[in-house]
Amino acid sequence: MFIPLCVLISLIVCDIGGAFEVPTIVRSPFLNEWTASDRVSQFSSGGSFTWTGLISVDNVTYVWWGDTLDSVAHKKTNLFDVQVTPTRTIYIMQAGLVNLNVTAFSPIEPTDLLRQSLPFAYLSLSLTLTATTEIDTNVSIYTYIDGDWTGNIEGVTSTGEVWRTVYLGDNVYHHCQFLNTTSTPEFGDQLNGGLTNVVYGMSLNTPGHITQCSGSSDCYDQWLATGRLYECNSSMSNPTVSAPGVLSPSGNQVLTLLWTLGMMRDPAITYTTPNGASQHRSPYFKSQYSNISSIVAFVLKDFDNATKRADDLVSLSTRAVMGSTELAISNGSDGNFNTSDVKLFMMDIGTSDRVNPISTLYAAFPFFLYVNPMYLGYLLEPLFEYQSSPQYPLPYAAVDVGLQYPNATGDNQPHNQGLDESGNMLIMSLAHARAANDTTLLVAYYDLLKSWTEFIATYALTPPQGNASPNSTTTLVQSTNLALKGVLSIQAMSEISHMLGQMDDSKRYSERASNDARVWSTVALASDKSHVLSNYGDSDSHWALIYNLYADRLLGMDLVNDSVYDLQSTYLKNMTYGTKSPFYGVPMDDTSDVGDAAWTMFTAAVVTDSIVRDVLLTALWTRLNATGSGPNLYNTTTGTSVSNNGEMGPANGAAFALLALTIPGLSVAASNSGNGNGSNSLSSQPHSLVGPVVGGVLGCRTFCASSHWLLLPEASSTTRDATIQFEPIRQ
Repeated sequence: MFIPLCVLISLIVCDIGGAFEVPTIVRSPFLNEWTASDRVSQFSSGGSFTWTGLISVDNVTYVWWGDTLDSVAHKKTNLFDVQVTPTRTIYIMQAGLVNLNVTAFSPIEPTDLLRQSLPFAYLSLSLTLTATTEIDTNVSIYTYIDGDWTGNIEGVTSTGEVWRTVYLGDNVYHHCQFLNTTSTPEFGDQLNGGLTNVVYGMSLNTPGHITQCSGSSDCYDQWLATGRLYECNSSMSNPTVSAPGVLSPSGNQVLTLLWTLGMMRDPAITYTTPNGASQHRSPYFKSQYSNISSIVAFVLKDFDNATKRADDLVSLSTRAVMGSTELAISNGSDGNFNTSDVKLFMMDIGTSDRVNPISTLYAAFPFFLYVNPMYLGYLLEPLFEYQSSPQYPLPYAAVDVGLQYPNATGDNQPHNQGLDESGNMLIMSLAHARAANDTTLLVAYYDLLKSWTEFIATYALTPPQGNASPNSTTTLVQSTNLALKGVLSIQAMSEISHMLGQMDDSKRYSERASNDARVWSTVALASDKSHVLSNYGDSDSHWALIYNLYADRLLGMDLVNDSVYDLQSTYLKNMTYGTKSPFYGVPMDDTSDVGDAAWTMFTAAVVTDSIVRDVLLTALWTRLNATGSGPNLYNTTTGTSVSNNGEMGPANGAAFALLALTIPGLSVAASNSGNGNGSNSLSSQPHSLVGPVVGGVLGCRTFCASSHWLLLPEASSTTRDATIQFEPIRQ
């Protein structure tokens, strides 16, 4: 197995002259921010919310984060580069005589449900003096968020917000709650009423004294005039924090400040149960923490350990995938949270905002297989539950379990992707059972899987007209690629039947799949046997990316002869050799210029020529660098985006397509696989997240929130608002 060079890249250093979208705060479907790499996270540039960071250096004010609060002409920092890792976006800049390292950190916890469920991200700021500085420098740091963050959920309009400030020993935080009525609800330390709760916290473990203020423009004006804040608070206004002091060149003094931003809702998901009842599901962390103060204290205390754990994550697509999901649990009959009833819900970010969209999940499933397959099971279960219920009467798989996140209330509309979505479910179900060594879902929903297989068998070799996916504009008629998925899906059912001891079913489906595969290999090829046609009966000039070959390789079905892989690889090599520069990739087929990054990565994973593989992956990276964004769907000629393009969405998980092929036991025959006694607990040894960077830094969504911070140096007096200097740190 050849591993492309880009797989080994764990850090991107952006050329500031060619800005593109980078993930900054990507922790959940609603706390999910991507910004231009040359803007130092200007959140308010595309939305109504604000997050601002200013620094005064010897009475000259610079903007180091976000936008200014008014028309005051503050200087901009000199931004030297932006480094993007799987969990961090690091801005290196300079303000006067001070060097700044600004790091946005969104933890990813593949083996810890509690930590993964916490919708909090970190922002840290480290200050040092430039090497040429020989004098002490007066600095004052100021940050601010506004209450518009609470209205970030689509379809919800904020009519205002209420604020409170809480000191927690070594920490302090501002808590803002969304108001959806003209009356003020009960407001305290509990999550309640389904309202959005925004928390902006700060660690007090720093060599200085922090003050805060809640107010409108008063806090900002205080800081501009005096370099500090007075602790005047208003429950209906916007908060801030600040910190004046002195940086000394002696001993290479480093000052580091830490903030956290969180956005919580309870309930997190509205879910329709199999009996048709509406169920409000809570975020998983509620099973451990019942109040906001304990959550904030845990998050800030966990920063150092979270940083250490994040050092093992080196695939840039992880933030895009995990940041589109939320873990939710139900309440048991005894009123306690049921931690054995865990479900994972995915938002189709950048495309449609649907809930657990099957086609997008199929693009992302290599990521979940590789990182921790139990997450894939948590995503599949809501789909199974709904489609086995009386609420879903269709003979084929649905496209999702809800049209608008976070409402997983079902979607039983007829559609023309029945073969494709049913095949996706069968393939993912088999892959999950093998990777997790857990047949629980197969046992529970065997009859449903079997019914989908019977539907597929009706059309497998001659697919009816339909679209490639709910988000595709390509109409398929007798598609060879879709027909192949049907054949492979029938074989997947054979393997499922074998795992469950249903030997008659296994034999019948295996014979059907083998026969159909032989026919497909004959009628799907061009007359000169040079490549696979786009549709049956096409002239030899027609072609398509046959990305469904990926399932054959991934699951070790071996229904498609090696010669087909070779001829398809050779055809792609001839097609891409000597192409124009820049080369943005290969379209889905010869009828349009639209390319799909996810399916390109599936294709690259199974070509038999490493040169072709690298050309396909490099084209995606070239487009990202050249155009400033990286949607899943785009025009391969111009590099421009198309509508519903999937920017910064979970389909980026396709970047793990090549790595998923290395999972032990995934491609073994059913007779050699587990007996279905696998545990539902998360794997304690997930694979190392060393993955392709392609697809990892894709996107361009914006959203925003109001709080002011002021960091003051340690006081020699007892007055909290005294003007004091930092004690220089010396060797």
